[in-house]
Amino acid sequence: MNKVLTIALAIIVFFFIYLWVGAIFTSCNPEAEEISETITVNTESESEETYASDEIYDEVQDESYVHEDNAVTVAYEEVAAKAEVAVEEVKEVIEESYVAEKVNAVVKTNSSPNGRHLVLAGNYLMEDNALRQVKKLKKKGYSNAEIVVFDYSQYHTVLVSRNSDLSSANNTVQKLKSNEGIDAYVHTKSR
Repeated sequence: MNKVLTIALAIIVFFFIYLWVGAIFTSCNPEAEEISETITVNTESESEETYASDEIYDEVQDESYVHEDNAVTVAYEEVAAKAEVAVEEVKEVIEESYVAEKVNAVVKTNSSPNGRHLVLAGNYLMEDNALRQVKKLKKKGYSNAEIVVFDYSQYHTVLVSRNSDLSSANNTVQKLKSNEGIDAYVHTKSR
């Protein structure tokens, strides 16, 4: 019997907490009250019936103005949406032209195919993320950027360049960090 009373008391407490939280959310959203007042006003006005022909004619005219206002509002919203899309397209075109200018300026690194010092710009578990980083690097002028998966590794490593000289590898890392904002480091292969 004590368990039943405990469960009943818990249900009552949860019910009151539910009501209290609902009251808080309702008081924090004044638009909900305005909407509910509008709905009650509209339902009260719709429930009254008028039979005078003049009043019916006036209501029809008022509704036509409402429909025209709605059409204007819809047309305005469509134009605003098209304008936003146009602005986004212009931004993309400007960005693409800027990227195209940067791609034409290839960054010169002392990269050699058999270099011992590897400039790495990230290790990614997902290959898509590594591809995004390689594309970003190639847009910035690092044409030798590629994805490498080392032995016994599950990570896709972004390789910016292979250098035979440690100082040139460090210079590339500094350029990536300071000019491009890309975190990179040098990994030296053992012989």
